[in-house]
Amino acid sequence: MAHFTQMFKRVDTDRDGILNEEEFRGLMLSLGFTQETTTSDFASLRIEKFLQEIDPYSNQKITYSECVQLLSSETVTVPSQESLAMHGQLYHQSLSDLHATTFS
Repeated sequence: MAHFTQMFKRVDTDRDGILNEEEFRGLMLSLGFTQETTTSDFASLRIEKFLQEIDPYSNQKITYSECVQLLSSETVTVPSQESLAMHGQLYHQSLSDLHATTFS
């Protein structure tokens, strides 16, 4: 649980304790979900399903406890520490690239 808390804090870029949609997607990427397009596009559909469940009115205010409750109610395969580290690095690189192109 401590590792999940660290991941939540890492993606909460404005440090307000509440995730918006982009931050939530980052959390899902950190957990090992991928947004790469595949023939089934299963991962993206699953992230969309999570978003609809956790934020049905799109108010972009997703709390830590809501994330814990959502993921606790799902059967989630826990990725290895190496996989989590790799996805975290990919997420941070993507976020850095986004900020570089947005603010340049």
